[in-house]
Amino acid sequence: MVSEGHQVASHTWSHQDLSVITDAQRYDQMVKNEMAIRNIIGKYPTYMRPPYSSCNDACQTVMKNLGYVVSYFDLDTDDYNQLSNIQVAKDNFKRILDQTAGGPQSGDRLAIAHDIHEATALSLTGYMLEYLKSKGYRGVTMGECMGEPEANWYRTSGESGASTPNPGSGGSGGSDSGGSSVSTDGSCGVSGGKTCAGSSFGNCCSQYGWCGSSSDHCGTACNSSFGTCSGGGGSTPSKPVSADGTCGSQGGATCAGSTFGNCCSQYGWCGSASDHCGSGCDPSSGTC
Repeated sequence: MVSEGHQVASHTWSHQDLSVITDAQRYDQMVKNEMAIRNIIGKYPTYMRPPYSSCNDACQTVMKNLGYVVSYFDLDTDDYNQLSNIQVAKDNFKRILDQTAGGPQSGDRLAIAHDIHEATALSLTGYMLEYLKSKGYRGVTMGECMGEPEANWYRTSGESGASTPNPGSGGSGGSDSGGSSVSTDGSCGVSGGKTCAGSSFGNCCSQYGWCGSSSDHCGTACNSSFGTCSGGGGSTPSKPVSADGTCGSQGGATCAGSTFGNCCSQYGWCGSASDHCGSGCDPSSGTC
Protein backbone atom coordinates (compact mmCIF):
# COMPACT_ATOMS: atom_id res chain seq x y z
CA MET A 1 0.00 0.00 0.00
CA VAL A 2 2.69 2.47 0.99
CA SER A 3 4.75 1.80 -2.14
CA GLU A 4 1.64 2.47 -4.24
CA GLY A 5 1.20 5.91 -2.68
CA HIS A 6 -1.43 5.19 -0.05
CA GLN A 7 -1.07 6.84 3.36
CA VAL A 8 -1.23 4.71 6.50
CA ALA A 9 -2.58 6.36 9.66
CA SER A 10 -3.56 5.17 13.14
CA HIS A 11 -7.01 4.23 14.39
CA THR A 12 -5.74 2.91 17.78
CA TRP A 13 -4.84 -0.63 18.82
CA SER A 14 -8.26 -2.01 19.75
CA HIS A 15 -10.84 0.66 18.88
CA GLN A 16 -11.48 2.01 22.37
CA ASP A 17 -13.35 5.28 22.98
CA LEU A 18 -10.44 7.61 23.77
CA SER A 19 -12.71 10.04 25.62
CA VAL A 20 -13.70 7.59 28.35
CA ILE A 21 -10.46 5.73 29.14
CA THR A 22 -7.48 6.86 31.22
CA ASP A 23 -4.37 8.64 29.95
CA ALA A 24 -2.35 5.47 30.52
CA GLN A 25 -4.83 3.52 28.42
CA ARG A 26 -4.73 6.19 25.71
CA TYR A 27 -0.95 5.92 25.51
CA ASP A 28 -1.28 2.14 25.42
CA GLN A 29 -3.75 2.29 22.53
CA MET A 30 -1.45 4.46 20.45
CA VAL A 31 1.98 3.04 21.32
CA LYS A 32 0.96 -0.57 20.69
CA ASN A 33 -0.35 0.43 17.28
CA GLU A 34 2.85 2.34 16.56
CA MET A 35 4.86 -0.81 17.27
CA ALA A 36 2.66 -2.93 15.02
CA ILE A 37 2.72 -0.47 12.12
CA ARG A 38 6.46 0.13 12.42
CA ASN A 39 7.12 -3.61 12.36
CA ILE A 40 5.30 -3.81 9.03
CA ILE A 41 6.32 -0.66 7.15
CA GLY A 42 9.38 0.44 9.14
CA LYS A 43 7.86 3.69 10.40
CA TYR A 44 4.76 4.91 12.21
CA PRO A 45 2.20 7.58 11.33
CA THR A 46 1.70 11.16 12.43
CA TYR A 47 -2.00 11.13 11.53
CA MET A 48 -4.78 9.40 13.44
CA ARG A 49 -8.56 9.29 13.56
CA PRO A 50 -10.13 8.51 16.94
CA PRO A 51 -12.64 5.64 17.08
CA TYR A 52 -16.21 6.91 17.03
CA SER A 53 -14.66 10.33 16.24
CA SER A 54 -14.46 10.78 20.00
CA CYS A 55 -11.48 12.65 21.46
CA ASN A 56 -12.13 15.00 24.39
CA ASP A 57 -9.68 17.56 25.80
CA ALA A 58 -7.73 14.93 27.76
CA CYS A 59 -7.46 12.80 24.64
CA GLN A 60 -6.37 15.79 22.56
CA THR A 61 -3.59 16.50 25.06
CA VAL A 62 -2.26 12.94 24.85
CA MET A 63 -2.38 12.99 21.05
CA LYS A 64 -0.47 16.29 21.05
CA ASN A 65 2.14 14.87 23.42
CA LEU A 66 2.58 11.90 21.10
CA GLY A 67 2.88 14.15 18.06
CA TYR A 68 -0.35 13.23 16.28
CA VAL A 69 -2.58 15.20 13.93
CA VAL A 70 -6.15 14.30 14.92
CA SER A 71 -8.41 14.00 11.88
CA TYR A 72 -12.16 13.64 11.47
CA PHE A 73 -14.49 13.58 8.44
CA ASP A 74 -17.36 15.54 6.92
CA LEU A 75 -18.70 12.98 4.46
CA ASP A 76 -20.12 9.91 6.16
CA THR A 77 -21.14 7.11 3.80
CA ASP A 78 -22.63 5.18 6.77
CA ASP A 79 -21.45 2.06 4.95
CA TYR A 80 -21.13 -0.11 8.06
CA ASN A 81 -24.88 0.24 8.62
CA GLN A 82 -25.73 -0.49 4.98
CA LEU A 83 -23.99 -3.80 4.33
CA SER A 84 -27.16 -5.49 3.11
CA ASN A 85 -27.81 -2.63 0.68
CA ILE A 86 -24.57 -0.85 -0.16
CA GLN A 87 -26.43 1.33 -2.66
CA VAL A 88 -27.59 3.44 0.30
CA ALA A 89 -23.95 4.22 1.12
CA LYS A 90 -23.32 5.12 -2.52
CA ASP A 91 -26.32 7.44 -2.48
CA ASN A 92 -25.03 9.06 0.72
CA PHE A 93 -21.67 9.71 -0.91
CA LYS A 94 -23.24 11.17 -4.06
CA ARG A 95 -25.70 13.36 -2.17
CA ILE A 96 -23.14 14.91 0.18
CA LEU A 97 -20.51 15.38 -2.52
CA ASP A 98 -23.07 17.12 -4.73
CA GLN A 99 -23.79 19.52 -1.86
CA THR A 100 -20.14 20.55 -1.46
CA ALA A 101 -19.78 24.32 -1.39
CA GLY A 102 -17.44 25.56 -4.10
CA GLY A 103 -17.63 22.34 -6.06
CA PRO A 104 -14.45 20.82 -7.50
CA GLN A 105 -12.95 24.28 -8.08
CA SER A 106 -12.57 25.19 -4.40
CA GLY A 107 -14.49 22.64 -2.33
CA ASP A 108 -13.21 19.57 -0.56
CA ARG A 109 -14.46 16.67 1.54
CA LEU A 110 -13.02 14.14 3.96
CA ALA A 111 -14.95 10.92 3.39
CA ILE A 112 -15.17 7.89 5.66
CA ALA A 113 -15.79 4.27 4.72
CA HIS A 114 -14.70 0.96 6.23
CA ASP A 115 -12.79 -1.37 3.93
CA ILE A 116 -12.97 -4.24 6.42
CA HIS A 117 -16.41 -4.84 4.91
CA GLU A 118 -16.48 -6.72 1.62
CA ALA A 119 -19.25 -4.57 0.12
CA THR A 120 -17.23 -1.44 0.84
CA ALA A 121 -13.98 -2.82 -0.53
CA LEU A 122 -15.42 -4.38 -3.68
CA SER A 123 -18.29 -2.05 -4.55
CA LEU A 124 -18.43 1.25 -2.66
CA THR A 125 -14.76 2.22 -2.99
CA GLY A 126 -14.72 1.91 -6.77
CA TYR A 127 -17.97 3.83 -7.02
CA MET A 128 -16.64 6.70 -4.89
CA LEU A 129 -13.46 7.04 -6.94
CA GLU A 130 -15.30 6.93 -10.25
CA TYR A 131 -18.01 9.37 -9.18
CA LEU A 132 -15.71 12.00 -7.68
CA LYS A 133 -13.56 11.86 -10.81
CA SER A 134 -16.63 12.27 -13.03
CA LYS A 135 -17.53 15.43 -11.09
CA GLY A 136 -14.07 16.95 -11.51
CA TYR A 137 -12.66 16.10 -8.08
CA ARG A 138 -9.33 14.42 -7.41
CA GLY A 139 -8.86 11.78 -4.74
CA VAL A 140 -5.86 12.50 -2.48
CA THR A 141 -4.36 11.24 0.75
CA MET A 142 -5.07 12.96 4.05
CA GLY A 143 -1.57 14.44 4.07
CA GLU A 144 -2.01 15.89 0.58
CA CYS A 145 -5.37 17.34 1.58
CA MET A 146 -3.68 19.07 4.53
CA GLY A 147 -0.87 20.37 2.33
CA GLU A 148 1.75 18.30 4.17
CA PRO A 149 4.74 16.84 2.31
CA GLU A 150 5.00 13.06 2.41
CA ALA A 151 8.05 13.32 4.69
CA ASN A 152 5.72 14.57 7.44
CA TRP A 153 3.24 11.69 7.21
CA TYR A 154 5.42 9.31 9.20
CA ARG A 155 8.06 9.19 11.92
CA THR A 156 10.81 6.86 13.03
CA SER A 157 12.33 6.66 16.49
CA GLY A 158 15.63 7.73 15.01
CA GLU A 159 14.23 11.16 14.10
CA SER A 160 13.97 12.34 17.69
CA GLY A 161 16.45 14.10 19.92
CA ALA A 162 16.96 11.03 22.05
CA SER A 163 20.52 10.26 22.97
CA THR A 164 21.91 7.20 21.24
CA PRO A 165 24.10 4.59 22.98
CA ASN A 166 27.54 3.95 21.59
CA PRO A 167 27.54 1.23 18.91
CA GLY A 168 29.35 -1.98 19.72
CA SER A 169 29.05 -1.52 23.48
CA GLY A 170 29.61 -5.19 24.07
CA GLY A 171 27.34 -7.90 25.39
CA SER A 172 27.03 -11.64 25.18
CA GLY A 173 27.05 -13.19 21.74
CA GLY A 174 27.36 -9.83 20.00
CA SER A 175 29.71 -8.14 17.61
CA ASP A 176 30.55 -4.63 16.51
CA SER A 177 28.82 -5.43 13.21
CA GLY A 178 31.90 -4.76 11.14
CA GLY A 179 31.37 -1.03 10.79
CA SER A 180 27.76 -1.21 9.57
CA SER A 181 25.82 2.01 10.03
CA VAL A 182 23.40 2.14 12.97
CA SER A 183 19.78 1.57 12.00
CA THR A 184 17.59 4.68 12.02
CA ASP A 185 14.41 3.01 10.80
CA GLY A 186 14.35 -0.24 12.77
CA SER A 187 15.53 -2.46 9.91
CA CYS A 188 18.73 -4.47 10.14
CA GLY A 189 20.75 -7.27 8.60
CA VAL A 190 20.37 -8.23 4.98
CA SER A 191 17.13 -6.25 4.66
CA GLY A 192 18.83 -2.95 5.36
CA GLY A 193 22.51 -3.65 5.84
CA LYS A 194 22.43 -1.82 9.17
CA THR A 195 23.27 -2.81 12.72
CA CYS A 196 20.99 -2.57 15.73
CA ALA A 197 23.91 -2.08 18.12
CA GLY A 198 23.44 1.42 19.49
CA SER A 199 20.08 2.00 17.81
CA SER A 200 17.11 3.50 19.63
CA PHE A 201 15.02 0.42 18.78
CA GLY A 202 17.11 -2.11 20.72
CA ASN A 203 20.47 -3.78 20.17
CA CYS A 204 19.31 -7.14 18.76
CA CYS A 205 18.60 -7.92 15.10
CA SER A 206 15.82 -10.51 14.76
CA GLN A 207 15.67 -13.26 12.15
CA TYR A 208 13.13 -11.12 10.29
CA GLY A 209 15.46 -8.11 10.03
CA TRP A 210 14.06 -5.83 12.73
CA CYS A 211 15.81 -4.26 15.72
CA GLY A 212 14.51 -4.75 19.24
CA SER A 213 15.36 -5.97 22.72
CA SER A 214 12.72 -8.60 23.42
CA SER A 215 13.36 -12.34 23.51
CA ASP A 216 11.92 -12.53 19.98
CA HIS A 217 14.71 -10.24 18.80
CA CYS A 218 17.58 -11.41 21.01
CA GLY A 219 16.88 -15.13 21.27
CA THR A 220 16.55 -17.90 18.70
CA ALA A 221 17.85 -16.97 15.22
CA CYS A 222 19.02 -13.52 16.37
CA ASN A 223 21.53 -12.20 13.82
CA SER A 224 24.74 -11.55 15.76
CA SER A 225 26.39 -10.06 12.67
CA PHE A 226 24.16 -7.00 12.96
CA GLY A 227 23.80 -6.50 16.70
CA THR A 228 24.03 -8.28 20.02
CA CYS A 229 22.15 -11.43 20.98
CA SER A 230 21.13 -13.41 24.07
CA GLY A 231 19.99 -10.41 26.04
CA GLY A 232 20.51 -7.39 23.85
CA GLY A 233 24.07 -6.39 24.72
CA GLY A 234 25.63 -4.03 27.16
CA SER A 235 25.86 -4.46 30.89
CA THR A 236 22.89 -5.96 32.67
CA PRO A 237 20.62 -3.10 33.77
CA SER A 238 19.50 -2.77 37.37
CA LYS A 239 15.93 -2.57 36.07
CA PRO A 240 14.25 -4.83 33.52
CA VAL A 241 13.90 -3.41 30.03
CA SER A 242 10.34 -2.23 29.43
CA ALA A 243 8.28 -4.67 27.39
CA ASP A 244 5.05 -2.66 27.34
CA GLY A 245 6.19 0.96 27.09
CA THR A 246 5.86 1.78 30.80
CA CYS A 247 8.85 2.86 32.87
CA GLY A 248 10.01 4.42 36.11
CA SER A 249 7.44 4.74 38.85
CA GLN A 250 4.67 3.49 36.60
CA GLY A 251 6.20 0.18 35.59
CA GLY A 252 9.52 -0.12 37.41
CA ALA A 253 11.33 -0.79 34.14
CA THR A 254 13.98 1.07 32.16
CA CYS A 255 13.52 2.35 28.62
CA ALA A 256 17.20 1.92 27.78
CA GLY A 257 17.29 -0.72 25.07
CA SER A 258 13.50 -0.93 24.75
CA THR A 259 11.69 -1.01 21.41
CA PHE A 260 9.73 2.12 22.36
CA GLY A 261 12.68 4.50 22.70
CA ASN A 262 15.37 5.05 25.33
CA CYS A 263 13.84 7.97 27.26
CA CYS A 264 11.41 7.67 30.19
CA SER A 265 8.99 10.61 30.31
CA GLN A 266 7.74 12.29 33.47
CA TYR A 267 4.50 10.36 32.99
CA GLY A 268 6.22 6.96 32.96
CA TRP A 269 6.21 6.15 29.24
CA CYS A 270 9.13 5.18 27.03
CA GLY A 271 9.77 7.06 23.82
CA SER A 272 12.25 9.16 21.91
CA ALA A 273 10.35 12.39 21.24
CA SER A 274 11.18 15.66 22.96
CA ASP A 275 8.24 15.06 25.31
CA HIS A 276 9.97 11.89 26.50
CA CYS A 277 13.61 13.03 26.46
CA GLY A 278 13.23 16.67 27.50
CA SER A 279 11.76 18.35 30.55
CA GLY A 280 10.79 15.87 33.26
CA CYS A 281 12.64 12.94 31.66
CA ASP A 282 13.64 10.33 34.28
CA PRO A 283 17.40 9.66 33.94
CA SER A 284 17.21 6.74 36.37
CA SER A 285 14.97 4.84 33.95
CA GLY A 286 16.60 5.57 30.62
CA THR A 287 18.57 8.22 28.77
CA CYS A 288 17.60 11.90 28.60
